[in-house]
Amino acid sequence: MYNTLEERAAIHAVPGNQVVPGIVVGVGSPVPPSVEPERERQTVGLSRPFLVYIGRIDPNKSCAEMFDYFQRYVDRSDRLLDLILIGTQAFPTPDDPGIRHLWFASDRDKFDVLSAAEPLIMPSYFERLSMVILEAWALGRPVLANGRCHVLAGRCQRSDAGLGCKNAGEFAVALDRLLHNPSYSSAFGSNRREYFTRHDSWPVIERTYVDKFGQLRSEPAPRRMERPFGWFGRRKPTVPAATMVTAGLPSGPVPPPEILSGVPA
Repeated sequence: MYNTLEERAAIHAVPGNQVVPGIVVGVGSPVPPSVEPERERQTVGLSRPFLVYIGRIDPNKSCAEMFDYFQRYVDRSDRLLDLILIGTQAFPTPDDPGIRHLWFASDRDKFDVLSAAEPLIMPSYFERLSMVILEAWALGRPVLANGRCHVLAGRCQRSDAGLGCKNAGEFAVALDRLLHNPSYSSAFGSNRREYFTRHDSWPVIERTYVDKFGQLRSEPAPRRMERPFGWFGRRKPTVPAATMVTAGLPSGPVPPPEILSGVPA
């Protein structure tokens, strides 16, 4: 059961195990049936438009790059805009009144803040899925994701529900597009909700698992499982070096399944 098409492509590329039955299923998220963005604005004092980042505040999540992009955008545009942070803090945030850390938040508060945000920012270079992006789409919110992360870029391209940014210039252009064009953002919102409902809602996730388990019960195994290598087997001179294996990994987001002939979603 794979999280994304990119994860499946990477695993297929290393051991060449395409014969093993599998499907891209992802994971569900318990999104509340209703949210109250205005209640949260008043409770926390969110009077200005804001971006939101939800996750560990850590340089390994490229948060320093996110702060830089945000501050450069505000300086250039003179727009009254805040960046709201929710999550544990692993390194200091800039001394900037426009960057506010709410520390921990209840699930209700988190979803209320997310529903009130302009976009969700996901700056990480290394993600396998990113549940918070799915939660943003379930609430109809736009996403600005790191376009250099193949998983995030692939998600945004296939869903037509998010924008990938590879540098500060692309971040500024994407943010301008969302903030200056409400009709575009509104139309974009229907794509987000539809994509979440079709691919990542709990009924879809559950049905996918149940159908796959039924298939595995009813069909014979395509071949016997190979015996794993022991200590000596893993160190034979004929075993390729790790750098050779990783050099063969696919690069870039995987195109939508409908244009990959014969490859199911």
